Amino acid sequence: MEITTVNNSGTNIILEYVFKKTSWRELYFSKLSGGQKILFFLPVLFLYFPIYGTYDLFHRNSWFLFLSFGVIMLVSIWAFFKQKSYLEQKVFEKYYLSDSCKTALDYHLGKISMLLGDENTIENRALWKNHFKIKHSIFPFIIFLPVFGFMCFQHLIRPYNKDFFLGFYFGWISIMILLMSFAFIMPAISDFKFKIAAHNEAFKLISELDNKMTRK
Repeated sequence: MEITTVNNSGTNIILEYVFKKTSWRELYFSKLSGGQKILFFLPVLFLYFPIYGTYDLFHRNSWFLFLSFGVIMLVSIWAFFKQKSYLEQKVFEKYYLSDSCKTALDYHLGKISMLLGDENTIENRALWKNHFKIKHSIFPFIIFLPVFGFMCFQHLIRPYNKDFFLGFYFGWISIMILLMSFAFIMPAISDFKFKIAAHNEAFKLISELDNKMTRK
C-alpha cells in the first residue's frame, strides 16, 4: 500500500505566507495615515477608567463612578472594533479592491495560489488540510476556575477585610485590562503569531482554496 506524505515544500510556502503576509500590521496598519493610527489607539485609553472606579467603590462606597466607568469601557471596546472595521474597509478599497478581488479572502487566495503554482493539486491540498488541522482544547479556559474558587473562598473567611478585597479586585481588573490592551494593540505593532494560530489560519486558507478550486 502506498503511503502518501505531506509536501514539505508546500507547507513551508503556506506557513511563510501566513506568518509574513497575513498580519494585520502588514495588510492594514502600515497603510494608515498618522492621524488614523492615533485614532486607532485612542479607545484603548478608556479601558483603564474602571481601575479608578474600583478604587472609588471601595473607599467611598459609591457605585456611580464604578458603573459609569464600566459603561465607558464597554463603549470604548465597541468603538475600537467599529473603528478598526471601518479602517480595514477604507484601506482595502484603496489598495486591494479590484474586479477579481472583492474581499480580503480573495486577495489571500490569489496570492497563495500563485505562490504554490503547480503544487496546488487536489491531492496536495487534502494533505495540507490534514497537516494543518488543529484539535482545540478547553484547557486554557479551565485555568480561570481556580481564580474564581480562590475569590469565593476568601469571601467566606474574610467577609469584612475591605483592604484585602480592594487589592484583589484592583489587581485582577488591572491584569484583565492590560491583557485586553495587549490583545487590541499587538496586531498593529507586531507580526507575531503563535504556532497554533498560524496552523489554524493556514488550515482555513487551504480549505477555502480547495473549495474554490473544486467549484471550478
